Amino acid sequence: MVVNLHHRADEISGAVGSGEDFGLKINWLYEPEILGTGGGIRNANRVFPAKKWLTINADTVIDLDLKKLIMFHNRFLPFATMALCSQGSGKFNPIFADSLGMVRKIGTFPEIVSGEITLTRYAYCGVQIVSSRLLDCLPEGFSKVVEDGYFKALGNKNPVLGFFSTGLWLTFDEPSSLPAVETEYGEALDRLSK
Repeated sequence: MVVNLHHRADEISGAVGSGEDFGLKINWLYEPEILGTGGGIRNANRVFPAKKWLTINADTVIDLDLKKLIMFHNRFLPFATMALCSQGSGKFNPIFADSLGMVRKIGTFPEIVSGEITLTRYAYCGVQIVSSRLLDCLPEGFSKVVEDGYFKALGNKNPVLGFFSTGLWLTFDEPSSLPAVETEYGEALDRLSK
């Protein structure tokens, strides 16, 4: 497991350590300058080269079967697979997928989708598998995985798939929102932690 650090890096790595207490082996990567959602993965791939990366946003709590997600991705080998759900889609950049799970549009990109395909609006749940082919689309240094990677993949007609999740999905963008999440979803979070 690789964790990118920036703000209060020493405190975080010091508190968690090597991850052995959690049954993990954590490799810490410090970003003196934040590299963004794409640059961080590309930097990790430079240090630990891989054919694909499973990434989970740090501000996400999700009830998702990661084995099924990985099996789905391995079956089709797209440029990327995004975990998608229908809840909370108003707050984030909408993801539009067809009935087979092919992502056709993100936000307003591309402007026109060819053919008469019915698309359904989803939200990206903060969990994805990106291939090294998608990472090759990203520039060196700072980049955003959606704008610099997914947009390029979609523009070149490279496959991006959606893996549909119906389980609990919560995101807290700021530390101040965590108490509200714990209060509202405390019972569900307790179930997930067991």
